[in-house]
Amino acid sequence: MRKFLSLAAITGLCLATAEADAAPWDKELWDPGEPVEHQLNLPLPCDGMMAFVRIETPTSTTGNLADRQIVIGGAREESGYLDYFRTAHVRGSFHDGPRIFFYLAKYEVTQDQWAAVMATDGNCPKPSRKGKLPQGGLSWFSAVDFTSRLTQWLRTHPDNPLPREDGMPGYVRLPTEVEWEYAARGGARVDDADFRAALPPGMADHIEDYAWFFGQRSARGQYKWIGRKKPNPLGLYDTIGNVEELVLDPFHLNNLGRLHGQVGGFVSRGGSIQNPVESLRSSMRNEWSYFTFEDGKPTAFDFLGMRPMISAPVATSTARTSQTQSEWMAAARNTADIGNDALAVLAGIVERQTDKRLQSELQVVRGHIIEERRARQELTDRSTRLSLLNGTTVMRWLRQEENAVDRMREIVDIDERTIQSTQDPARKAQYQQRKVEDQAKLAAVENSFALAASAYLTSLIDLDETRGMEDIRQQAAQLILEVNERGQAALVPSINRFVENIAHRDRKPGLTRAQMVEDALR
Repeated sequence: MRKFLSLAAITGLCLATAEADAAPWDKELWDPGEPVEHQLNLPLPCDGMMAFVRIETPTSTTGNLADRQIVIGGAREESGYLDYFRTAHVRGSFHDGPRIFFYLAKYEVTQDQWAAVMATDGNCPKPSRKGKLPQGGLSWFSAVDFTSRLTQWLRTHPDNPLPREDGMPGYVRLPTEVEWEYAARGGARVDDADFRAALPPGMADHIEDYAWFFGQRSARGQYKWIGRKKPNPLGLYDTIGNVEELVLDPFHLNNLGRLHGQVGGFVSRGGSIQNPVESLRSSMRNEWSYFTFEDGKPTAFDFLGMRPMISAPVATSTARTSQTQSEWMAAARNTADIGNDALAVLAGIVERQTDKRLQSELQVVRGHIIEERRARQELTDRSTRLSLLNGTTVMRWLRQEENAVDRMREIVDIDERTIQSTQDPARKAQYQQRKVEDQAKLAAVENSFALAASAYLTSLIDLDETRGMEDIRQQAAQLILEVNERGQAALVPSINRFVENIAHRDRKPGLTRAQMVEDALR
């Protein structure tokens, strides 16, 4: 009986032979930028490599249902139908202790990386400087095919280097619009004000240092090698400009702050060398038909590229699914834990209703109420974290003012001792004038200290009287994750001190103003 090898097997053997003959790629060809913390480098076929950055998504609560509320889009009314401000939510697939994250490619996919993954004839590309250019000319379907091929190759790799969640390996895919914009804006590495700005910190004033765009002072009509500009706050390169980047989900209009119900074509993000500098912004998005009008083939333009990500399924195991179900049921019950709560009353009405159509409509109303309460709770959580950060900042300011008061008091004391020890009338008069001036400075810093003390006490008392300690500690833990992510770890001891000062006042509401200030200065 004659034996035949399938075409796939022959291709696999050819590719294996080609890979055996290939030399490892020089790092400059696939990771020319600066190293980032928690960088993940994955192998590609043909001895290639691709770098990924860990994108953290800190949440204000714990559990499988916890996610991060963000505001994406912009304020430009002329493009509001495309990208006006809207509330969205994001959450990574992977855990490392309390940290939740996904992985996003550090650079746009290059021509060499594309050729290595898509090779089917056993001919590995020879990596070159030209191959560092971003791969353009992609259709949405070819980009998804790339992620599918790469995932399958990695899953069959002897080491299976894909990260795992709950024992299940992740997979490569296109990012969603929310994931892409969250990372492009700087994620949790920037504060809310910088996150909502049109461009990340640094870009607005010096965008030519970060992006390739249309014009003689930038791209000059040519796509550029990856990693030649500065990265965004997360260490991602070329998120704005060079080639536009395809995302996973289809296009929706923005209907005054929410997604419109009609589903359209595919979406590209970030702009390219075809866009003038004044049009570039993190919220920029374009819609394209999946197929061309002329011949019905998949739409593909030379300025369409991609930046893949790594995620994992939500339901990684039966145990996790059961846990999620339990969390959801508990959350649904917690929205109606007061006997005369409107939701509890409505739930009883729904349960007793015999008209199935009316029962269904009432369930929809109940769902809207739950959604509104959850949104309100998210705003409350954000407000708590901002109040904690403000109180911490004011407490540090208060300590600085105390030091300034102590220094000026010492100076005034020195002035007085100098006056007392001076016999010459002329010099004594000079020292007395200096003392008057220093006493005025002392009065100024004492006033500043009093102002700081008042601001501090206002923050502390407001948090103690409007938030429970459990909520305060929970939001403080979230705030600590965020400031650590922003490189502000020096704030952590002060945050913990402020929380303990609130707890002291919570245990002893009779504390005097002086005692609370003393807590801050201890």
